Amino acid sequence: LTGSNFDDSTQKKVTGGRHGYGAKLTNIFSREFEVETVDVVRKKRYRQKWEDNMKLVHDAEIEDLKSSDVKKSGGDYTRISFVPDLERLAKGGESKNIIPQEDYAIMCRRVFDVAGCSGANLTVTLNGQVLPVESFQDYAGLYRAKTKGSESSQLMFQRLNARWEIGVGLSNSGSFESMSFVNGMDTVRGGTHVNAVVQQVTKRIADKIAKDFPELAETVTQALVRRHLSVFVNSLIENPTFDSQMKEYLTSSPSTYGSRYTLTEKFLNELVADESSGGPGIVEEVVHSARGRQQATLLRHVGGTKKTRR
Repeated sequence: LTGSNFDDSTQKKVTGGRHGYGAKLTNIFSREFEVETVDVVRKKRYRQKWEDNMKLVHDAEIEDLKSSDVKKSGGDYTRISFVPDLERLAKGGESKNIIPQEDYAIMCRRVFDVAGCSGANLTVTLNGQVLPVESFQDYAGLYRAKTKGSESSQLMFQRLNARWEIGVGLSNSGSFESMSFVNGMDTVRGGTHVNAVVQQVTKRIADKIAKDFPELAETVTQALVRRHLSVFVNSLIENPTFDSQMKEYLTSSPSTYGSRYTLTEKFLNELVADESSGGPGIVEEVVHSARGRQQATLLRHVGGTKKTRR
């Protein structure tokens, strides 16, 4: 629990881990594991290697760096290299020398996650090939590919500040969709960071429709609007908390985020713009859905009193 040595009340971190389990477990389930850390201020490099599931521990190597080495490093960094112990990771009936296809797919997905969350700050490669993902917007575009043979609707994007990137568009599935990250970790089930963004969007769209279509004001709720949204969030949260060690759902209170997450008026206005004027079409789809609901309600009322004439 090395991460527990830090005091969250005085040290505000925007990293992923809090207790140090990830690196330790990787080391335990690896045939080889090596860590290298460079501190350009102190001009020091630390290296250490383990083998055979941590049974063999090599002595740490700490060396002084020359000014030329410091310049080449490009700044402080920590690099982890490992060779997984496939035999220990293999499931029943699987080859003990090949990474299972399902696990390999998850690894590849994680590399794309890193590329999308880091943007132009890192050059990310997979099997020697540089990934064509230079921004979070590029990453989001991978999920906005063609759906059922038709082009996906437009995705509106905004970088609020150095800690928040937001993408909002019309759902391709007819139900709420979200892809979100906290400090580079995939929050599969969302959390307070997604809710904080969605509430701003749904309120603006509901208010817009209530103003332009007063007859739909009672039908168009924020819950109805939410069903038609596709939301992407890339955020850096100070000392984040989650509902489990899996870190799939952020529970941190917005007041502890340590950064501003309020969407700009310009962005919100673009979201409610007519599709013919460059809007993403969310307003039109919600209006269509609301009218359909009203029509269905009317038919139920009429059907309840309708009598058949002979």
